[in-house]
Amino acid sequence: MNIKALFIALLFLAVSAFSYWWLNQKKATCCTASPPVSPITETPKATIPLYFNWSSDEPKQGEGFATYKKAQVANLGPSDTLVITTWYYENETNGEAIAIQRAEKTKALFRDVAGNRIKITTEKRLASTELSNADFVAASFSIAANQNSLVKKSGDKILIYFASNSSAKTLEKEIDDYLTILAAEMKSNASIKVVATGYTDNIGNALKNITLSNNRAGFVKAALEAKGVEPSRITTNGKGNQDPIASNETDEGRRQNRRVELTITNQ
Repeated sequence: MNIKALFIALLFLAVSAFSYWWLNQKKATCCTASPPVSPITETPKATIPLYFNWSSDEPKQGEGFATYKKAQVANLGPSDTLVITTWYYENETNGEAIAIQRAEKTKALFRDVAGNRIKITTEKRLASTELSNADFVAASFSIAANQNSLVKKSGDKILIYFASNSSAKTLEKEIDDYLTILAAEMKSNASIKVVATGYTDNIGNALKNITLSNNRAGFVKAALEAKGVEPSRITTNGKGNQDPIASNETDEGRRQNRRVELTITNQ
C-alpha cells in the first residue's frame, strides 16, 4: 500500500469515528427530558387585615386585624363619628345589596370600640376581572369630627371645654355622657388613673386664672367621684393661661384654651 492510499484510509476512519461520536451526542441531547414544572396550587394565607370575597358580604379577618382595628379608632374623639365606607364592583352579583351588608357587618365588628358613633356609606366601583378569585379590600374608614363638641380627643389627651370665666356648676350633657363612660371604664379596671389639668385663656388676672384653672380641674374630679371613682385615682392641677393650644387673639382661640386636659393612664 502506498502512502497516499494509507492517508486516505486513515482520513476515512477519522471522519467515521467523528461522525459516530457526533450522532451519539446529538441523540443524547435531543432525547433528555426537562424536569417537570409543578403548578403552584396552594392559596397563600390572607395578609389583608379586613377583606372580602367576590359576591360575598361576609367580612373576614386577616393577620393583624386587632392592630388594624385599634388604629382606625385611635383618633376618634368622644363626640366624633367613625365613618365606614364599603363598596361593590359593578359585575358582582347583587352588588348594591352586598355593599350594604358589608357595611352593616363591618359596623358590628367595630361597635365595641365606637359604640353608636358609627355612620355607614356605600359606593360602586369599576369592575376588576382580577378580583373574582382573590381576597380584596372593600372597606375604608374615616373620622367625622364634631367641630362644636365640648369634649375632644387630641393625641393622647381628652380636652373638655368651658365657657368664659366659668368652672361649671352643672354638667353639660355631652360632658356628663363622656364622664359617665370614663367612670365606668375606671370602675371596671382598677389600674386606670386620671390626671386633670385645668387651663384658662389670657383674659383677666394671672393669679385668678390659676385659681379658675384649679377649679375647672376640681370640677371634673368631683364629677368622676360622684360617679363612683375613688378620689385617690384622680390627680388635679391648674396652670392658668400657660401652654395655650390656640391663639388668644381670637374668640375661637380663647375658647379652645379654656379647657381641662385629661391624661389617662392604664398601669
